[in-house]
Amino acid sequence: MTSNRGRRGRVGWLGVVALVAMSGCGNDKNGGAANGGKTGSSGVSGSTGASGGAVCNETVDSVVISNGAAVVPQIAAIEGGFALTWLEKGEVIAASADQNGAVSHRTQVSAAAGKAALPSIMPVSGGYMVLWHEGSVVKGRTLSAAFAPGAPPFVVAQTTSAEPRPAAIPSGNSVLATWMSQPSLVAALVSQTGGVAQRGTATGWFPAIASDGARTAIAWSQGGKQGPVHVALIDSMGGGVDIAGSASLIKSLVFAGGIAFVAWEDVTSGTEAIKLAKVDLDKGSVVGSIDVSPGSGSANWPTLAWNGSGLAVAYYQFRDKGSDLFLQVFDGNLQPVSGEMTLETNAKYPRAVWSSAQRIAVVYNKAEGPAELSALDCP
Repeated sequence: MTSNRGRRGRVGWLGVVALVAMSGCGNDKNGGAANGGKTGSSGVSGSTGASGGAVCNETVDSVVISNGAAVVPQIAAIEGGFALTWLEKGEVIAASADQNGAVSHRTQVSAAAGKAALPSIMPVSGGYMVLWHEGSVVKGRTLSAAFAPGAPPFVVAQTTSAEPRPAAIPSGNSVLATWMSQPSLVAALVSQTGGVAQRGTATGWFPAIASDGARTAIAWSQGGKQGPVHVALIDSMGGGVDIAGSASLIKSLVFAGGIAFVAWEDVTSGTEAIKLAKVDLDKGSVVGSIDVSPGSGSANWPTLAWNGSGLAVAYYQFRDKGSDLFLQVFDGNLQPVSGEMTLETNAKYPRAVWSSAQRIAVVYNKAEGPAELSALDCP
């Protein structure tokens, strides 16, 4: 497949994105310190692929959302726009943005002396909750609907992991979260005041969590840092399904009606590659799996999004001189319905959300640069 980097505007594909939660790793873990900014015409390019698809128009073009260097941005859809969080100089920043990427309500959430890592933001009743880790400690803080900080940051968990890597999803007044505390990982309901009600444990690394509103699923590396991918329901973490032959690092998960889609960094070959599998948790079986990233360059930070009929997979990969962001769409049978697209050049750590019937917003950070937001409208 041919990718014409630098051509912006119209992209052929069947667009789908939704928010899920994952823990992070990648070659440089929490991202590098950075400077610099936009790179002119770099950005969305690609082809329609064999299946064609709707024409998507880029409506928001690489809008800078951070004040300078930033890493690991996260996004959630809210009424009228987005809730955002990212790291600047080792501190957690949260903000809102409208549909065009204009940022407001910027606030510093942490007071971590530059030691915060891997933040995430979730809408909850009355406002938002932000989770992150500082060394081995998982912390959280609530924000009002206007992004005003509430009480000081609270400790969610003291862990035995140097990097607990919390991941979380909204759950009414609270959030459902998972984090590492080696040799175990923990799943728990976390209240807005920091109360923790444990839901399950397992032996594993790099968890991801997703819900269909009725049930919640978790995926992790079973038994060790590069163990096989394991997927289970949160209320039966002792059961679940192994994906045989996988050797996994970070992963992303979506879940609906008993079916889990999981993408992960696979290191079976010795170099990170993105793989994707469909798992039927009700039947306890792996329906199928495919390779997503082509070639031999290290591929990292997969993120999944599902709209009920299409599955978007985004990640970054070192193919040429730097790290570029790629996205491809598959149907529920893991068959491609779009060609691969280059979302952005010289960038890392994508997260995406389907924010309306037509609009997809993607946040990422430029390598050695700021966090940015782009959006596409797909009829």
